[in-house]
Amino acid sequence: MLFRQPITLLLTVFFTTITMAHEYHNKGYQYLYPLPNARHIPEEANLMIRFNNISPYDIKDVHRSISVTGETGKRYEGTCKIASDQKTIIFSPNSHFKPGEIVRVSLAPELIRGKQGLVEPISYQFIVTASVAPELPEEETADDRWLDKNGANIKPVQSQARIMPNGVSVPSNFPHINITINDQPDDGYIFIDNRGGRGIPYNIIFDNTGSPIWYWQVPDERRDFKVQYNGWATMIIRGGYEEFGGSGQGFLALDNRYRPVKTFYASNGYYTDEHELQVLENGGYLIIGRRDERVDMSQYVPGGRNNALVQETCIQEYTADDELIFQWAAWDHLDIRDIQLSDPLSNRMYFSHMNSIDIDDDGHLIVSNRELSEITKIHRQTGDIIWRLGGAHNQFTFINDPLQGTRNQHAARVLGNNVYSIFDNGNGHNPPLSRAVKYKIDTDKMTATLIWEFRDQPDKYSHYMGNAQPLPNGNMLINWAVGHLPKLTEVRPDGSKAFEMNWVDQYECYRVHRCSWNGVVEVPRLQVEEQTDNITLLFNKFGDPDVDYYRIYAGNAPHPTTVIDTSRVTLKKITNIANGHYWFRVTAVSTSGQESGFSNEETAYVSFLEPGANLVENFDFSAGRADWTWELQGNGQAEWSIENGVAHINISDGGSNDYDVQLRQNGIPLTQGSKYLFEFDAWADATRLIEAKIGQDQSPYINYSKTTYSQLRERMTHFSYEFDMQDPSDFNARIVFNMGNSDINVYLDNISVKQKLSQSSFTGSPQAIPGTIQCEEYDFGGEGIAYHDDDAKAGDTSFRPEDNVDVEPTLDFGGSYNIGWTENGEWLEYTVDVEAGTYYIQYRTASSPGGGVLNVLLDGKMLTQFDVPATGGWQSWMTLVERGVEIAGGSDLVLRLEIVEGNHNMNWIKFIKLSGDAEEEVIVPQTYQLAQNFPNPFNPETRIDYQLPQTDHVVVRVYNVLGAHITTLVNKKQTAGTYSVVWDGTNETGQQEASGVYLVHLQTPSFQAVRKMTLLR
Repeated sequence: MLFRQPITLLLTVFFTTITMAHEYHNKGYQYLYPLPNARHIPEEANLMIRFNNISPYDIKDVHRSISVTGETGKRYEGTCKIASDQKTIIFSPNSHFKPGEIVRVSLAPELIRGKQGLVEPISYQFIVTASVAPELPEEETADDRWLDKNGANIKPVQSQARIMPNGVSVPSNFPHINITINDQPDDGYIFIDNRGGRGIPYNIIFDNTGSPIWYWQVPDERRDFKVQYNGWATMIIRGGYEEFGGSGQGFLALDNRYRPVKTFYASNGYYTDEHELQVLENGGYLIIGRRDERVDMSQYVPGGRNNALVQETCIQEYTADDELIFQWAAWDHLDIRDIQLSDPLSNRMYFSHMNSIDIDDDGHLIVSNRELSEITKIHRQTGDIIWRLGGAHNQFTFINDPLQGTRNQHAARVLGNNVYSIFDNGNGHNPPLSRAVKYKIDTDKMTATLIWEFRDQPDKYSHYMGNAQPLPNGNMLINWAVGHLPKLTEVRPDGSKAFEMNWVDQYECYRVHRCSWNGVVEVPRLQVEEQTDNITLLFNKFGDPDVDYYRIYAGNAPHPTTVIDTSRVTLKKITNIANGHYWFRVTAVSTSGQESGFSNEETAYVSFLEPGANLVENFDFSAGRADWTWELQGNGQAEWSIENGVAHINISDGGSNDYDVQLRQNGIPLTQGSKYLFEFDAWADATRLIEAKIGQDQSPYINYSKTTYSQLRERMTHFSYEFDMQDPSDFNARIVFNMGNSDINVYLDNISVKQKLSQSSFTGSPQAIPGTIQCEEYDFGGEGIAYHDDDAKAGDTSFRPEDNVDVEPTLDFGGSYNIGWTENGEWLEYTVDVEAGTYYIQYRTASSPGGGVLNVLLDGKMLTQFDVPATGGWQSWMTLVERGVEIAGGSDLVLRLEIVEGNHNMNWIKFIKLSGDAEEEVIVPQTYQLAQNFPNPFNPETRIDYQLPQTDHVVVRVYNVLGAHITTLVNKKQTAGTYSVVWDGTNETGQQEASGVYLVHLQTPSFQAVRKMTLLR
């Protein structure tokens, strides 16, 4: 909304300020704050003064040259210092200015004898206005942040604590990402937060596989997580860290040991805005401040409110010593009538919503003003505006851009050579749409040429937040910010996508960055999760590749020194300790035997229960009234007693509310995702209703069981309610019987809450047929429910350590794991959704002796049987195929892989739906790959597998570690597919090579890869 009706008072002050700016420049002053005639100066303001061409050290007496007086003629005394930049004089009054007063400043610098330069006395004034406590929320706050694109509530996907493929363990509430495109992206790590995470906020550094290399569950939303020019990682904080100075909202810096090293805050009457912090290589920094003020808007726009709430933003620059040396405020340089997203006639508005700062090639500032749709270039020493791109005062002609500039943008970044990238939110486009753009600026011709643009197909619209980050590999990172849109789309210069991902739970994120990073913690970080059958410990010495194993210390008092277990992986489920209160901490031991310092210390109450055990204490009242809480409220009057093992509630006045007569027991442990059975026997002296439920023991008292009222009769009735625990785990839930609002007596007995053992998909939702099912991704549920395994766990215990299934890392294409050590009668199950049709079924298997048999069943019906031959080794993989299998469709079906005869390894099973009359469909590899040779080490020969996604000329050679050529195994054109070649340990002349390490090198015109091989004679 633009207003162009002139108001005399406003224009008079505005142009007087401009005139005074030229006047003080001409008198030898480079920069003054407050500006002459400024009208919105905070009470806490300091004065800043810089000269054009003389040093402040050339002034005879800096302090005496500055005179500051209030409207009554009172002189403001204060301290005066020269900042560490050696240029800026800072005058700090001993007391704050008074709101509404006109403050007069007189500067009369006198040069030391012999010093040369121009500086003349000057006098000016400014007006002080009152700040108010922050009232306006961040503009980028919405009530729809947890809605999908159709406006439906997004429910979190339930998970379990687990070890990720890179070995880092994550807790059950960890927010996972879903990568949908991963095609040779930039190798920078992904720095991201989940914008509060529906009460479970995380800051995470992900690699390109979706595994975290570091994470931190934080107490508040900590956005704008990135690596700064000086190598620190920073994020917004909402409070705490007073030991570093300052308080309230600010920014926190972590060094590459993930240690808090500094906090950053705005000052000078402004509090810290959350949109941007830029820390420079020399430790200085730029930050955005904001200030709420009550303003008479009628002096700016006809019909404006006389007490409107305006949130103003400013840019502040500080030295490494935290000295404020530059401030550029919206009220001083911009026109509030130009705001677009806020209404100048409303009660509250944002001015000018500065949301990014960058430094141009010439050292001056590039600032994004979202409310104005303007990118402003600001002279970093004087504060003068150099140019304005977009908005009401645009100075450029847009070329090649049909949208004629950006609207309400974020993240204006300098690419160099007068090229700038911007994330165009596009609120003001018609229709609204978002995009990433690059403009080439020509300040001679005053043109802005669109040289690159990415608009997705179909168009996406991010109505707030978002960013575009130029990457070192030439690609552009785009964060679409809004919940259902990708948080990272990496786009090549040609517009193709190299990477795309979103949160599984579709959280929002203000900014996402890719950054180079090499962080290593000094001691492990420990997290503890209490379960009904174990205590799950997660411990990660993030970034340290030299950890051999972890030592776990525990005891019944703080600072335990007794090692109760060790672990070579980062997750341990403790089951072999007695119930009681425990303290835990861990250390990491390196491969050389060096033990780290202790982790943080965590405590937990161990109360293990047998599967299916009753979670209610004194469930039959055999111990009298023990473990139960009796409470009367309001007008409720009643007594309860135990008669013949039955709870008798004798009610004389039931009051007016159900809860006026209440019997309850807390301490009921409920786990998210589990099924429970709530049962009790009850009757009454006459027909009546009671409320029986299991819920939260504190506000908002969520009803987990979703039960309402139970109707009691004179004869005993057995009540049974089954429910799913859909909310986050609660180990102090309560069972409640509300028996008020009636005077009829109630009898209770045999109360129980039991966990029902249940089966659920490993991926959180049924796996899809057609599609590929990894054998190690069998359902959750445990022994006898989701799988059956006869022997103790073998192989790699880091993957799904809670289960007894034998799993090991595979050497087959694609990595990951395979099932091994199979025996007759074992089985695995998978919850699936199936499309009806005719299928090829492919089974990827390996066997040294052969003779294995696998039955494939769907909901108990046999689909096919595979006979496994000898494949040449336990990691020599073969794909078996069964053609023309008719499968009926359905949802939530159970696929069972049943091992009739063992002695074969299992990698995956693939269901390929035939289309039309096709008799055969060829499955072509999607990527180039060179697998690790097998066996390795080897003698006398080894097999080398590789795959091609397209027809190519292929060369496979063997070299020694000095780079000398040994032999060529392949040198020819090959079609897309999977290939194997054997090296017998000889060179090109047929002579045997000696023991040692050799390199196999696969090369095509567009791909190359190397693997190490060890020959042992």
